[in-house]
Amino acid sequence: VYKQFGYAYSMINQIDSALWYYNIAKNEGLKTGTNIPELQAQLSKYDSAKYNYEQLIIDNKTKLYELRLSGFSNFNKFYEDSLDYQIFNTKFNTIYNDLNIVPYNSGYVFESNRFLNNKKQKSKKVLSPEFSWDGNPYSSLYYVSNTHNIRVDSLQSYQWKEKNLGNNVLNTETNND
Repeated sequence: VYKQFGYAYSMINQIDSALWYYNIAKNEGLKTGTNIPELQAQLSKYDSAKYNYEQLIIDNKTKLYELRLSGFSNFNKFYEDSLDYQIFNTKFNTIYNDLNIVPYNSGYVFESNRFLNNKKQKSKKVLSPEFSWDGNPYSSLYYVSNTHNIRVDSLQSYQWKEKNLGNNVLNTETNND
């Protein structure tokens, strides 16, 4: 019954009461598994949670228990300032919407709405229209294989263009009208 009360209180986020009932159940000889250390962690009682995971490992050594114990043993890194980072421009940044860079096969994959000139195969030059719809329903994915020295001090200088939709675009009816 005590375990059931502990479970019920944990489901309604009454962590103190849940922990109290689980402790009674444990004192009565019932196995409570990871419930007690996890509830203690929710109450920021990390030392108690660590101790209880050490006790669980004595009885039953599992990878989950070891990983949780490792997390509670090294929790100081979570108190470090998460805003302590620097942002760098990269060589492949453009004035277009370059988004969602992801490591992939020793390189990077990212999406962009850049418009490439495919007429000259030797040099694929990025052309207008930056920051505007190019008629494609989606952005394209790009892969950068050479990741050495990709950081640069600043973006290349570009000529920014004012966007002008024109009357013919604004007066044309669409399916949404």
